[in-house]
Amino acid sequence: KDCTTRALEYFNKWQTGERIPADVKDAAFCAGIRNDPDTSTFDKMFSLYTTTTSISEKTSVESALGCSANRTQLYRFINHILDGPQGPIKVKDFKSVIASVASTSLGLDVLHEFLSTNLNRTLNELPNGQEIAKYIYSILATKMTDRVQIEKLQNLKNTTIIPESVRQSFEKSFKKVNDRKLWLEKYSEVINQWMLENQEPLEEETITTAASTESTITTEIKSTVSSITISAPFSTVSPKPSNATYNVQNCRTVLLVTILLLIVNKCIL
Repeated sequence: KDCTTRALEYFNKWQTGERIPADVKDAAFCAGIRNDPDTSTFDKMFSLYTTTTSISEKTSVESALGCSANRTQLYRFINHILDGPQGPIKVKDFKSVIASVASTSLGLDVLHEFLSTNLNRTLNELPNGQEIAKYIYSILATKMTDRVQIEKLQNLKNTTIIPESVRQSFEKSFKKVNDRKLWLEKYSEVINQWMLENQEPLEEETITTAASTESTITTEIKSTVSSITISAPFSTVSPKPSNATYNVQNCRTVLLVTILLLIVNKCIL
């Protein structure tokens, strides 16, 4: 059984009142919300989030609410921040809720829409509004990486009337986007060459052509870069290697890319 099926089984058991292992609760809650065909599960879990006295359970539910694949649900969740100290989300939990919503590409888009639409309300109505606005923008600048997303970030910082301290924070966060882009442009060929040279050869396979194609590898590193795409050349081989061989190579390649991306972020940040 795949991971999602097993997680859903645990979630269904939990819904009937059966205890499930603590180490699978996060995955079970996330799968339950993500695969919910309507809003009932999300609403029940949000109610639990606001009423539970268990810190660990609240943390698990908070993380799971960000797993929703429903745009309306995610927007409603983050929008509760505007209810302020009297709302269902405590002020001390604002940042963790923002991080939860930012855990998916859909959530990032929702978060950008929220900040764009409610920036003035956030700054003027929340007791820590400037801090929250700066935090949301920094999260977006860290995780939004494609051209369209970067343009949205640039427009947000350039076209909005905001306090100077907030603008300076936005500029500082956006500079990291440009630094990351320039770094990758400068070293992409070196990275590609290094990956090519360090690929493990296919065992018992005959290389029949040196024609190169491109394979796109996307690696997500939370709390650093949501996703960075690196194109790496590889050689076409014949006969077709087994699935097991491909799996071994993929694991090795992903490991190499992960190490490189960690180096990228260490250099930039």
